[in-house]
Amino acid sequence: MCIAVPREVLEVRAGEALVADAGANTWVSLALLSDDVAPGDWLVLQARRYAVARMDDREARIRLKLFAELGLVDLEEARP
Repeated sequence: MCIAVPREVLEVRAGEALVADAGANTWVSLALLSDDVAPGDWLVLQARRYAVARMDDREARIRLKLFAELGLVDLEEARP
């Protein structure tokens, strides 16, 4: 089972997005998305490498708070 932690988009270029990932920025593939992606959007990642869905800001914050309460993420590291 995989837990998909939302990641915020920092930059977009040629089919990839730079996302904030626990204090380290990571480039992920947008090849599986049909939606346009822009900085400030939130993405759901598969295997920490492939964006599989966009998520609205409200839902991303709810999930991050839940994951933090479960001890799965540090909220300070989840935000850029």
